[in-house]
Amino acid sequence: MAREAKAEKDFLKAYFNVLKNRPFVIVLFGYALNLIGLTFLQTSIPYYFNYVYKDWPGISNAEALQTYAGIGVGFGYVAPYAMVPDTIEVDAARTGKRNEGAFYGMYLYMSKIGQAVAWQVGLLVLSLGHYVANAAQAESAKLAIRLLVGPLPAVVLLGALVLVQFYPLDEKTYEAIMAKAAEPEGR
Repeated sequence: MAREAKAEKDFLKAYFNVLKNRPFVIVLFGYALNLIGLTFLQTSIPYYFNYVYKDWPGISNAEALQTYAGIGVGFGYVAPYAMVPDTIEVDAARTGKRNEGAFYGMYLYMSKIGQAVAWQVGLLVLSLGHYVANAAQAESAKLAIRLLVGPLPAVVLLGALVLVQFYPLDEKTYEAIMAKAAEPEGR
């Protein structure tokens, strides 16, 4: 029984230790904010075109709009995944331990939290706007939908952008950390 308790303690310690890595925490919370903003958009756009704009088939055929949206959304998903490995390598260089599983586990967990927050807030905003499914919408519901398609995701995505400005790893800093870690002990 003592071995199981130690294993559980070590398991939890590994997950909490990833939160001591400042570059990772910035990527982690920046990604969560990014997902919240993108989820607001992805889940609200059909409501917007069905109840506010009222021309969903016309806009869905606009290939240029879809291309630009895809590039923006794609960048929002790809860039953070490209940053995580650097944060893991910096942690390994500083601590001498490799905990990739804990880092990616926490990262995926945070992505689920970000999506859940967006869904709950989105549903709350629709509820406060008195949205009624499959019916003509009151102006308050249309306002709620507009908020979910425009200002709310913009504010959240701006928050992610501001947070990422504090990301301390650039190419020069990363290479200096890796070079220092590669030096033989005692130098």
